[in-house]
This record gives sequence, C-alpha cells and structure tokens, in this order.
Amino acid sequence: CDKGRWAFQYATVGDRITTPLLREDDGTMRPASWSEALAVAGAGLAAASGRSGVLVGGRTTVEEAYAYAKFARIVLGTNDIDFR
Repeated sequence: CDKGRWAFQYATVGDRITTPLLREDDGTMRPASWSEALAVAGAGLAAASGRSGVLVGGRTTVEEAYAYAKFARIVLGTNDIDFR
C-alpha cells in the first residue's frame, strides 16, 4: 500500500532497533556488532545455499523483482523464484 511504501516516519521513531540482535540457543536476543551479525547472516545463507527458494509478492516493481531474482541466483544459489 502507499503508506507502507512511502511513509517513512518509522525511521525516526524512538523505539526503533538501532543495534543488531542475535538469537541465542535458548531463544533470547543479545546485542551484537555489525561484523558479528553479518558473519552469522552470511553463514546462515551459505548453509541454505541451493536448498531455498524465493517467493516475491506480485506488487513489486520491476526493479525490486530484478534485485530479488539476482539475490536468489547469486547469494542463495537458486533459480527457484516465483513472483506471484
């Protein structure tokens, strides 16, 4: 919707998360550095390589669809992409 796409008030809200959080084995979240969070995210994406697909909503722009498809092919290593 227009509000979700163009309303950026959320970026200045006081209770916004400003530090990466990592989930511990017991389910709790703890603050982490950006380098640690990106390393964990990268390891998770690498572990899912070739075993995942991407489902994108049908209301994305052509540019967004292109970016999702490129991410799926290059980062996730999959051609399983659906834009419906």
